[in-house]
Amino acid sequence: MLTSKTWLALLAGIACAAAPIWAAAQEESGTKTARELRASYDKALEGKTIAYLPIALGVPLSDEWGRVVQEEAQWRGMKYVVRDPNNNPSAMQQALTALVDQKPDVLIVQNPSVTLLMKDLKRAESQGTHVIQINMSSNYKSGAFVGADWHEIGRLLASDVVKQCGTGSGRSGKVQIIQGELTAAASVDQIGGIMEVFNKDPAIKVVSNQAANWDANTALNVTATVIQQHPDLCASVGFWGIMESGAAQAIRNAGKIDDVKVYASGGDRSSIAIRSTRATSTGS
Repeated sequence: MLTSKTWLALLAGIACAAAPIWAAAQEESGTKTARELRASYDKALEGKTIAYLPIALGVPLSDEWGRVVQEEAQWRGMKYVVRDPNNNPSAMQQALTALVDQKPDVLIVQNPSVTLLMKDLKRAESQGTHVIQINMSSNYKSGAFVGADWHEIGRLLASDVVKQCGTGSGRSGKVQIIQGELTAAASVDQIGGIMEVFNKDPAIKVVSNQAANWDANTALNVTATVIQQHPDLCASVGFWGIMESGAAQAIRNAGKIDDVKVYASGGDRSSIAIRSTRATSTGS
């Protein structure tokens, strides 16, 4: 989950639109009082447009990000625009193209994959729009990115799995991995961090590595099959709490919740459900 400090960094990106005017004022008249600087800042932001394009609304994280950005934008006299592609990549591409054509001053985007939105993000910056990518980046490096270090999160998850299932644990070492969208930055980077750790312990055996495309029902069905094929599964690792809750349910349905460790990254309210179903035993 993005922390309050991270949000401050994100919202600071709004000020990018004021930077040229602010800098010019400092150069022309030297040091200004805090009140004068704030007046210049507010004047530069007032009337500017900030557009927000998440993967989908109706998700706790996305909705909270939007709420804070809207609140801050209104406080500074900015126009706030939001689009909801409803988890449809084609609709998101169309929405971004339309937004870029409208030339907002600031554009905040959550990328569904590392490649899908690259051209339009580049086009936005080439015409003067300040682009802030949140949570998941693309292969195009815009002026700002605010989000998690997914590679490190993968390493942290894998390190805990190795402690519970690796050499010396007395367990099978069998691990299931459930990715989100295979081309999403959160999947690409997490799997990199996870395998970096897993490859160092020969006792760890990845028996399934599949994508559930952020869907809990798909994760449930995939995990149910894995449990049938590997009743001695030691751990299930998922790349998002809501999605991994489906895997946890499949493990519970199979009567294995005391035997299989359930891990999830992500900061949604669903994490509470994941923690409540995670096995606490370290023995058998």
